[in-house]
Amino acid sequence: NQSLVIGNQKMAEFRYLYDSLTSRKQKRDQFEIEKHNKSSDRLLVVSAGLFLLLSFLILWKIFILKISIKSISEKEMIEDRYLEIEDLYQNSPVGFHSLDPDGFFLRVNRTESEWFGYSEKELIGKKKWSDLLTENSRNIFFQNFPIFKKQGYINNLIFEVIKKNGDSIFVNLSSTAIFAQNGLMIRSRSVLVDVTQSIVYERELLLAK
Repeated sequence: NQSLVIGNQKMAEFRYLYDSLTSRKQKRDQFEIEKHNKSSDRLLVVSAGLFLLLSFLILWKIFILKISIKSISEKEMIEDRYLEIEDLYQNSPVGFHSLDPDGFFLRVNRTESEWFGYSEKELIGKKKWSDLLTENSRNIFFQNFPIFKKQGYINNLIFEVIKKNGDSIFVNLSSTAIFAQNGLMIRSRSVLVDVTQSIVYERELLLAK
């Protein structure tokens, strides 16, 4: 009986030790599992953050690229329109010029300067419109220019212009004015049509009579 009692005690001690070791192992395994899960969660959070950041950077790059492409397209379109307008101004079949309040050329298109035999540099800021006119046409200009600066427009005035080579050309001029806020004219916008053939023909008819 004593041997049985001792055997039972040893068995109880062995079970206690076994249960203790098993419990520790389970706790250690659970700790490792939780540690692994936390590491996985942390890695997942970091990965998600990096993915969001990368996605944001990609979207930002796409946005900037679209703006750049749009800006380039708009700039190219504006430049094309400007070149088109400038070409129309310079090479129109009619003459264009602008005068300041004193009658000096501010701008003149290629067509008109070629009609008169001058370059733009020879006219702009250096010559007055009246410098190119015959005496009769100059009188017409001096009579009408003050009126033009007040009312802001003039239509169908005929001027005889002396070209650089001494020949003459007749033009029909119509003009509108640009005014400052104080009401004073700052520049004109004039369009000229070459009517030389018509004037010469009319004079020949008069002479024939």
